[in-house]
Parts: sequence; C-alpha cells; structure tokens
Amino acid sequence: MKGLTVWIIFLPNAFCGLAPILNDDHVRYNHLLSPIASHFQRTKLPVVFWSDTSLREAKNFSHLDTLNVILRTHSPWMTAAVRTSTQCVRKNRLQNVFILPTYEAMRKLILNLDYDCFYPSGFYIFTVTEQRVSERDVKDVFKAVWSKRILNVVFIVRSLDVTYRAYGYEPYKHGNCGSVRLKLLDRYADSRWQRIERWFSHSLPNFHGCPLRAVTFETTPFVMLRTDAYGTHFSGLEVHIFEAIAAKLNFTVEYVTPAGGMKWGVLLPFNSTGQMGMLQRAEADVGFASVGRSIDRNIYLRSSIPSIVTQLSMTIPPKVPYTSLEKLFLPFSLPAWLLVAVGYAAIYCLYVALFRAKHHPYTEHIPGICYTIWTILMGGPGYPARRHSTRLYVISLVLNAFVVRNLYQSALFQYLKSNDVMAANLHTYRDINEAGLSYYMFRTTVKYYEDNSDVQGR
Repeated sequence: MKGLTVWIIFLPNAFCGLAPILNDDHVRYNHLLSPIASHFQRTKLPVVFWSDTSLREAKNFSHLDTLNVILRTHSPWMTAAVRTSTQCVRKNRLQNVFILPTYEAMRKLILNLDYDCFYPSGFYIFTVTEQRVSERDVKDVFKAVWSKRILNVVFIVRSLDVTYRAYGYEPYKHGNCGSVRLKLLDRYADSRWQRIERWFSHSLPNFHGCPLRAVTFETTPFVMLRTDAYGTHFSGLEVHIFEAIAAKLNFTVEYVTPAGGMKWGVLLPFNSTGQMGMLQRAEADVGFASVGRSIDRNIYLRSSIPSIVTQLSMTIPPKVPYTSLEKLFLPFSLPAWLLVAVGYAAIYCLYVALFRAKHHPYTEHIPGICYTIWTILMGGPGYPARRHSTRLYVISLVLNAFVVRNLYQSALFQYLKSNDVMAANLHTYRDINEAGLSYYMFRTTVKYYEDNSDVQGR
C-alpha cells in the first residue's frame, strides 16, 4: 500500500509539469495575438503598428497596454515598427495593425493618413480597446477606410457578451455599388476564432456585378470618341487595353467624361478640376487618357504601371554669365555700398576737422587724404605717422579698410570661382512666371496644358 500511495501523490504533479503554462496576458489578448501570428508570421515581412500616444479621449490608455503585450509576446518572430504620426516615408507597409481606444480616434487617424503611409492592397487588422461593438460606428470607420480605397481590412471589436467579433466590409454589391456594407467575418468563441483562415479572402470578384466607372476623354490615338444615334462609343489604344482587362476580370465598364469640356484638369490638395478632380472626389473609380505622371499625382492619387512610357522635357535657359562690371559691384548689395560710402565720407570729414581746419592747434598734416584712403583700402602702406592724433586716425582708417576689404573679397569669391552653377533657379510654374519668361511648345504638347491656369496666356 505504501507504493500505491506514493504513485497517487506524485502522478498529478508529473502531469502538472507536462501541461503548458499560459500567462494571463496570453489568455486576455489571444483574440489579437492569434490572428496576427496566423496571417503575418509566415510572410516574414515587417508588421507596422499604428497608435496614438497623445489622445486625450483615452481613459486608461489600454490601447498602449495592448500594443506592449503584442510586441512582447511576438518579439521572437516579428519585426515590428510603431507609428504614432500620420506622416511617414515610403517603407514596407503591407502588414498593419491599428490599435486605438475609440472609434472616433480610429476614424480620424485613417482620414489623416498620408498616401505614403499605406498600400491599398495591404492587409490591415483594426481594433478599439475602450468601446464595445456598435455597428454604426464600425460602419463609419469603414467609410473612412473606403475613402482611402483600402480593401483588406478586418475590424476586431468587443461584443456585449464579453466576446469578440471580426467585421469586414464590401463596397460593391448588386444594388449597393460604391457604398459600404458591413460583413460579419468571424466570432471568437471557446478561446479561438472559428474561420480565421478566411478573413482575407478575395472580396471583389468581378465587383459583384457592379460596373467600374472610368473617366476619360478624347485624346487621339489613345482614346477616340464616336457619337451616333445609339450614344457615344469609345475606341483607341488605351480603350482596347482597358477593355481587355475588364474581359479578363469579368467586370463591365461605364465611361464618363469630365464636365465643361475639361480634360486632365489640375490636381490640388482640394478642389481639383477635370479628370483629376473626379478621381479625387471618387466620382469615378479609374481614369485614363494619355495621363502623365508627376510628383503631385503620385502624392494625391495612385497610378498603375504605365502601358506606354514617353518623356516630356521642359528646358529652361541658363542664367546669363556675369559681366566684369557686375562682378565688381555684386559682392555688396546697394545698402552695403551706401554704408561704405557714408563711412568713408565720415572719415574724410573727420580728417578735414582735425587736420585741415584753419584754427586747428596742431601742426600735424596728412597730405592727399583721398589717395591715402585708397592706398590703405587696397592694402598698401600709408604716409608716416609720427604724432599721437595722426597715428590714432591712421590706425582707425586701417582697421576700417581691413574689415571692408576682407568682407568684399570673401563675397567676391563666389562670383569669380570657375565652377559657378549657371542653371536657372526656376523649379515651379510660379518661379517661371515671376521671372517673366514665356512658354514655347510643340502643337502636340500644348493640349496637355490646356487646363493649367499657370500656363494659359503665356
């Protein structure tokens, strides 16, 4: 019986030693830890975490506690980057996790994101830590997401029964084209998600029967319009390319044109015109018509890889080289030259008062004061000075000339150096217009600037 008693005591301890140890953080935050590991670990790409440390509406900053637990738990396999600002540089941002305390904070962060901060085709997991499920608020967040044209998003929210739900959205559905529609993806039950592998499945096969609105206009030979009794027909090189894509992906195209006879228009942060304005205001889904790429268009819109690549060059005449006379006077500005003239005029008046006055008590004399000033200014010796007043006067003149001469020579150097850059310092249309220059273009190039108010009439 002693042997049996010993086994009964020690066997439970052995089984306890074999059981996995789960800490409280792993159990409490598993609804976030498991999807992040499931979807992001196998890619071995960096995971970007978005949060805000300056939120005043946060009650207990639980979003930061959640972030710390995720970073600590997944640190063995995850390369993480934490963003607390809506401005960033272009880096790998395919995998993203947004952790905010409230729905409103989440919506504001998304709306303020720069285009350089996200990929529309990336993968995103959202969560709020201090509010429970509200489908109206979740839908408002997804409206902000859709305004950025981000598609692969899963929003994890806490339900009223202390479990969690995962929501997605569909912007295209038959009879609901272009509007956000919530979709319940999964539920968290028995400490696990039920369909976690299907969260980021393809959600827009053929746009669910919705037509894709394409804004374009006539620009031969890329896009050509023909109107008859049955309506307007579009043809051309880019139209054939786009319709081939539509046939491949099995969606229909609805063509629209900019109002008022506008073409490309001007792209601005707000209130853009023409084709660019329709794309920016989401009045069209895609645009084409021999569209050029520029810095502004890459900032405010997104482009595909060009099908045809050409180059539009703008040449600006170089600066005219300085003449010898300009090099002589340019080192000092006009106020500086006036100050030098006034200074030496004061020195001359002091000389007259000290050494040329009729009733002067001293017998000292400096002949040729103008020649003396010029000699000292050029670095040569002055006349011998023997008495104290003369010596003080000459020393002050030497010091003044030394300062002026060195300042002049140092400023003159940039005009005398041989590698002076003669490129015109004109980088924008505004700089060109302020310089009073005109634009000379080929006839085939003029059409690309018809909507540009900075170029019209010049």
